[in-house]
Amino acid sequence: MLGRGRYLPFAFLLSLLWVVGCHKPASGSATAGASTDQAIERQLQGRWRITSYVPTTPLSVSIQQMLVAQYDQLLIEIRDGRIRPLTTAMKFERRYRLGPPTANGFTVYIFDEQGVQYVCLAQFDSAGRILFSAETAPWHGRGVLERDDSVLP
Repeated sequence: MLGRGRYLPFAFLLSLLWVVGCHKPASGSATAGASTDQAIERQLQGRWRITSYVPTTPLSVSIQQMLVAQYDQLLIEIRDGRIRPLTTAMKFERRYRLGPPTANGFTVYIFDEQGVQYVCLAQFDSAGRILFSAETAPWHGRGVLERDDSVLP
């Protein structure tokens, strides 16, 4: 069996990350930057389903098998600075923080229980999906998260 906590960064990295169409701060405006961070944070809150993930480097056999088995069930919740999977196979939480917004989106830093940092670049597209790029090994890859408002059992 795969380690439960090992896959939360994947779930988050796969489910989140770089936002297109974020409100951009006015040049040199700290207030506008804080306002933008709050707007991004509000948009992130809720449940997200990973609808696509394409690794840019090969995954280990065990990780690939986990993905194949869980792919249609990869659902995460982002709330109050925490990311957690909503699947029966993964039970853990990770802390995250947003980096400063950029012209093309924002950065999400996710921390595992040992404090290891995982980096995702993300942007919201015009349909409200999150297009993300996982930048930390072993999760290098690109994916899409779609909001999921289904009722959980």
